[in-house]
Amino acid sequence: MEKQPVSPEMQQHGEEAVVAAIIAALAAQGYNQSQISLIRRLDQSPIWSQTARMEGIHARSSRYS
Repeated sequence: MEKQPVSPEMQQHGEEAVVAAIIAALAAQGYNQSQISLIRRLDQSPIWSQTARMEGIHARSSRYS
C-alpha cells in the first residue's frame, strides 16, 4: 500500500498530540510544569544523542539563570 503524503497541518496536529501525551505521562508520574524545561522531537533519530541531551541541559540552565 502506498503511503499518502500528510499535509503540514496534519503533521503539526500529530506532533502536538505526541507532546500532549508526553506531558500527560510526566504529570501522571508526579512531575509539574516547573520541572519540565524542554520537550522536542529529535531530527529523525531514534536515539537520544549526547548533543540533544546537552542542548536540553543548556536550555534548562538558561531558563533559570
